[in-house]
Amino acid sequence: VSPFPTVARSPVEALAVEPRELWVAVHLPWLAIEALGPASKAPRVIVELRGQTQYIVAACPYARRFGVRAGMSMAAGLALIPDLITLSRNPTREQQLLEQLATRAHRFTPRVSLVPPDGLVLEVKGSLHLFGGTEALCQAIEVDCHTAGVNPLLALAPSPLAALAGARAGKPLLITQPAHLVGQISSLPLLTLRWP
Repeated sequence: VSPFPTVARSPVEALAVEPRELWVAVHLPWLAIEALGPASKAPRVIVELRGQTQYIVAACPYARRFGVRAGMSMAAGLALIPDLITLSRNPTREQQLLEQLATRAHRFTPRVSLVPPDGLVLEVKGSLHLFGGTEALCQAIEVDCHTAGVNPLLALAPSPLAALAGARAGKPLLITQPAHLVGQISSLPLLTLRWP
């Protein structure tokens, strides 16, 4: 028998407990094109051969304005923009840029993890008071990414996988309570988890 009294909590009270961790996921959907350097005025895309067809895997903002999107065939992209510049991926440069972003992210927290090929997760619970709360911290991370030449999608949640799912879905989650987690992420597509 334990000499310490136990306190029974209702299920609602148990979920209202402060989370031990809060994670910011940084998803970089345009990393392949951003790794090639500063944007030019010419429309450019990254293409990969799948089977016997070349598909666009990333498009610069200029090309996206004309309807060119990742997942479409190169022929479809050329139909929209006849002078479209097609380039191959540079996986080495993409990895270097991702590592540089991880190094920069250490100014926000010492707990930074790479999520190749296009993401990072940062455990930020202990850093919130230094940056003025969750929204201010997320804005600071976003500004830092823009300074490094990338356009991120961010999400914050009590678990890294939930934050990643939100960021990959383009849903700007800002979940600080575990009780709100299921309601916010249940509508996200399973593809965001990248499971086989």
